[in-house]
Amino acid sequence: MRYLITLLTVAMLSLSASAVEDNLDAVLAGYLDTMGGQAAIDKTETVSAKGTLMFPGGMEAPFTLKFVPKAQKMRMDFEFQGMQATSAYDGESGWSVMPFMGKTTAEPMADDQLKQARDQADFFGPLINHKDKGHQLELVGVTDIEGTEAYHIKVTKANEDVEDWYLDTEYNLPFRVESVASMMGQEVETTTTMGDYKEVDGLLVPFSVQVGFGAGDAEQGIVIEEMLMNPDIDHSIFDMPEVAVEAATAD
Repeated sequence: MRYLITLLTVAMLSLSASAVEDNLDAVLAGYLDTMGGQAAIDKTETVSAKGTLMFPGGMEAPFTLKFVPKAQKMRMDFEFQGMQATSAYDGESGWSVMPFMGKTTAEPMADDQLKQARDQADFFGPLINHKDKGHQLELVGVTDIEGTEAYHIKVTKANEDVEDWYLDTEYNLPFRVESVASMMGQEVETTTTMGDYKEVDGLLVPFSVQVGFGAGDAEQGIVIEEMLMNPDIDHSIFDMPEVAVEAATAD
């Protein structure tokens, strides 16, 4: 009898694990379908966007963004306090020019900045083609987030970072991500809120992304005003300027 009970218990656990996996696949399939489908993702070679960056304290800055999703390339240019700044990732390494911080020529990113840039370069996020990216996903269950019923998906990235994603159960769209970020040598809890989804060339994309840090009121984000799919983009804009490289070598 004990052997039979053990067999039944193992069988039930296997069925339960299988059901959870099936439910995860169903949620991801629903998200992919709502977003526009795999074909729309696959045909996206380049992306450009422009809008407004919002910093703590009410400060704002106009920005432009360029992406090459399949090559994981990203570049942001923005104007702040009358100065032009750039942050770029070429698929392997990152660099930036931040004149308002005293960095008037391109410099390689520090490790924590590079990690963030690598995540930002993943235009479609970790839920899309997650197995190809080496991420592990777990459907934790259904929960309530400030009155919204949501699927809770735990994402363990290939780099072992963990994020908690929440998708509303009505539309299967992500609206909140909780994670821990490294900032200036400290671990800070972050909450990212996504909204104002709009269709661009068959893809549903959030035009508003807000990021809150810790338990305080410090918050920053972006509001997109225009986005284009598959514009012509010169891939050399993602490369670190040669002058800066030569100067670094000379030093």
